Amino acid sequence: MNKKYQYNEIDCLEFPQKYQMSVFEGNNFLIKYKKSRNKIIKKIKNEEIDIVNYFEQNYEVNKNEYLKIKKKECFETEKIFKFFLNRIFTNKLNLKHKKLINKFISKFEISKKIFMNYDYNIKTDSNNYKIMKNYLMLSLICMKIYEEENNLKYLNATLKINDVTTSNFNKILDKIDLILLKQSLELELKQIEILMNKKGLRII
Repeated sequence: MNKKYQYNEIDCLEFPQKYQMSVFEGNNFLIKYKKSRNKIIKKIKNEEIDIVNYFEQNYEVNKNEYLKIKKKECFETEKIFKFFLNRIFTNKLNLKHKKLINKFISKFEISKKIFMNYDYNIKTDSNNYKIMKNYLMLSLICMKIYEEENNLKYLNATLKINDVTTSNFNKILDKIDLILLKQSLELELKQIEILMNKKGLRII
């Protein structure tokens, strides 16, 4: 039996996981999962960075990027995700925002990739899918929405995105990106533990 959490042992960007073929291994799987996530968390140094303030900066630029979608112009994924996180942290995320976020989730579920640019129909016009910040931001977006709604779709998306980011951990060098990863993993572990407690399971 594999003693490691298998879903981030290889680069999930280059070799996407096929979760529909997976077999749940019970509590042993949960132990390996938790150990894997905590191993990454412990490697990330604590930084005095105010993430909320970070996403409040350059708001108008990000807002203008969001308006490009309505005008059917090509837009940058990073700026859109910053806009969504700003809306989340200021409690201004609305139904239209969530519908668009759901489109990004659907695209990721199919390709297991997030591209640098998209068009009005959320079709990519880029070959660049290796910008880690985009995965990290979408993961945190999903996690924050899940905290509010308890919709497992968002937790499921977070788990898959975080498999991608943790499998590429050595490529994440930016301080903000590392803090985003740490926050997302900590929130993910917290919510998984809550779910397991409800089902009478315990991750040791």
